[in-house]
Amino acid sequence: MHKKGAQTRNEGGKTGFLTRWLTRLGVTAEILPDGFGLSLSGRAERGRDGRFHPAGETLSVRGCRRILAYDPAEIRLSVGRLTLIVTGQDLRFASFAAGTVTVVGAVGGVVWQ
Repeated sequence: MHKKGAQTRNEGGKTGFLTRWLTRLGVTAEILPDGFGLSLSGRAERGRDGRFHPAGETLSVRGCRRILAYDPAEIRLSVGRLTLIVTGQDLRFASFAAGTVTVVGAVGGVVWQ
């Protein structure tokens, strides 16, 4: 059992990519009900402020029942009994099939409601 904020480490003692992103987005592994899941991949670019900002990301959500609302800055998905809110810039759907939604764009945050 993981404590809130705890990170899972692989055999080499390093944290996995998904674990780092879930932590960055404020999502803990315990919040994901069985059968649901998130997968985030992409790249980041260093901005003028010296911080890394998402660019060209892909977010896949397993277990999506339906798309509740959509605009380029926010997407709301029905996932189980919860609503998943994805915020960012230039968000759009790449696919929606067999309960899996793929969102592309600059993902800025993910919140369960």
